[in-house]
Amino acid sequence: MKGTVLIVDDQQEYARFLNKLLVKFNYQTRVVHTAGDARIAMKQFCPDVVLMDKNLPDADGIELVAELKRVEPNTQFIVITGHASIKSAVLSAQRGAMDYLAKPCEIEEVLLAVDNAMSKKSLTEEVQLLRSTNSRSSIPAKPQNNQPYKTPAMKHAMELAQRATRQKGTLMLIGESGTGKERLARWVHTHSSRKEGPFFSLNMGALSHQTAEIELFGHEPGAYGNARTRKKGLLELADGGTLLINEIERMDPALQMKLLHFFENRSIMRLGGEELIPLDTRVFVSCRVDLSELLKTKQFLDDLYYRINVFPIHLPPLRERKNDIIVLAREILELLATDLGLTPPPALTAAANKKLCNYRWPGNIRELRNVLERTLMLGNETEIDENDLPMDEPEQSSWHILVSFPQKETLHDVTREVTRKLIEEALQRGQTKQEAAKLLGLSRHALAHQMKALDIK
Repeated sequence: MKGTVLIVDDQQEYARFLNKLLVKFNYQTRVVHTAGDARIAMKQFCPDVVLMDKNLPDADGIELVAELKRVEPNTQFIVITGHASIKSAVLSAQRGAMDYLAKPCEIEEVLLAVDNAMSKKSLTEEVQLLRSTNSRSSIPAKPQNNQPYKTPAMKHAMELAQRATRQKGTLMLIGESGTGKERLARWVHTHSSRKEGPFFSLNMGALSHQTAEIELFGHEPGAYGNARTRKKGLLELADGGTLLINEIERMDPALQMKLLHFFENRSIMRLGGEELIPLDTRVFVSCRVDLSELLKTKQFLDDLYYRINVFPIHLPPLRERKNDIIVLAREILELLATDLGLTPPPALTAAANKKLCNYRWPGNIRELRNVLERTLMLGNETEIDENDLPMDEPEQSSWHILVSFPQKETLHDVTREVTRKLIEEALQRGQTKQEAAKLLGLSRHALAHQMKALDIK
């Protein structure tokens, strides 16, 4: 498929004509007839391009473009109307539409407008990608001044990262969003023998299949409708260096096959090309879920999984490494203070430290950085107290676990695991075993008995 197109037109016969035309030319489409349905489709379908009728029964199409453009700024809009005028064309451009067509449209006119919109979206995402690649990452991977992490899981992760700097295989970083996977990947790259080579990063979750394929493999002139020049993909641009593929679990199966071919042959072929290009690119991948679970449902290729699962490193969420929070907060403050010209950085009071440690940080290190950045911009330049930190108090009811119907396990096994999770959560929330027991409605003796039975340290 070339891309996704949403058709918003209350004239059902004309909408069917546009739909049939675009499907014939390998676009994936969806048709709606009202503004209300268009708002829903934008969230569910995530189109690359929207063909918007100016006159809808429940809204003005041009104003709807402005509304939807604020939600999805990269999506390209083309306004179509049976009552064309210079005034409405100008207004469409002002509201964010990139093109304006008068009904009845010629077939070539529609196809050219959609192709141009697809190219503009691809270019916009490419520019954003390169800017994010070249920008400085502000999530620390390792404390400065050789200050060690205190959490065993993070100590182990950094020991593995040290080893990864001396290896050549694929590094797989596993952890929730915001746990610092990309920053750690950059750290491994800059401490490896490839440090003089380039480092690129590509997020699969932010791209359509076609855009992701082009970004990875590049294309030759004429490879598709509007490909007038040659484009090198990131696998090729990272030759001699490192490419990080973020959220690889969201990669399309067809693209997984092409990536597997690269791992097996260490070469690629650009879209529309006829020659294999040998490459020396080290690939890192990151994921937010356990890929082995996706193998069971055939959502991820077995062969590719075994290729990338060479050197896995699990990054724990911040709520499971509370002993590191103050270390991380101080380093982030140093980085932010340098950027803002604040020397020395403001100190954290004991009350502020306690508030930071008691918060659950659903957004992990990324959220910690955002909180500290807002605090620096709005608060005292010499000292940060608990009242300066813009976080809500943690909600005790916000935690949940997923329980599946027992299949291979017995009911006893499932309830035992649920009990374990609840006790571990209570131990995280309580400062002492007595507080944890109180949260669970148990005596301290009963909690100790359960911990011993479940082998919880």
